Amino acid sequence: MKTTNHSAVPASDREPLPGTCRSCDGTGKMKVTVLRECSICDGTGTVLGRPCAKCHGSRPVSYAEELQTCSKCLGTALPP
Repeated sequence: MKTTNHSAVPASDREPLPGTCRSCDGTGKMKVTVLRECSICDGTGTVLGRPCAKCHGSRPVSYAEELQTCSKCLGTALPP
């Protein structure tokens, strides 16, 4: 299988194809990191005045990567 120069380079290191949005590399989606608050204490860090047993009072429990619509091209994959 023959690969072109564009496909042989990792997506993060290459230029987007001509005529596509540069922010999302022409996909219409962007990876964003989302902070998830504790589901037990709702991000307060305490339950009934005591540190939360799940997050131990640290509030944010985890970070998750999600795909969201590109804010520059609004999901069209075309240059803004």
